[in-house]
Amino acid sequence: MLASFAHCLNAGAGPASGADALVFPMPLDAYEALEQSEATAQNVEALSLWDSLKLRAAADPINWIATLIFFGAILHTFAAGPFMKLAHKYEHEHADVNRLKRQIKEMSNKLNDAVVQIGDLKDKLDHA
Repeated sequence: MLASFAHCLNAGAGPASGADALVFPMPLDAYEALEQSEATAQNVEALSLWDSLKLRAAADPINWIATLIFFGAILHTFAAGPFMKLAHKYEHEHADVNRLKRQIKEMSNKLNDAVVQIGDLKDKLDHA
């Protein structure tokens, strides 16, 4: 899908050649060359992991989005279990509460019926 998106961008821009051509995604060779030139500028043999990640994100900002989505997926993977456990706990508690409410309502209806029957019986005894 992204390749077709990049193709559409190239097609919409008209004929492109050389430096004007849109390259998506950025080739790994370009990152390595960029990192090597930055390491040379900093007088170090190789960049640290953090410096390398910052440089790659600055060179192609889509890397930030991809990284955030990736870490979000990892967090979701580990957070889904506890949330499912909690959801099941509350589901069962809610079902228990609803069952108790139904039982109370049934008992209340039976008690109400008994009171009405006692009242009817009292009226019959009073009129007899």
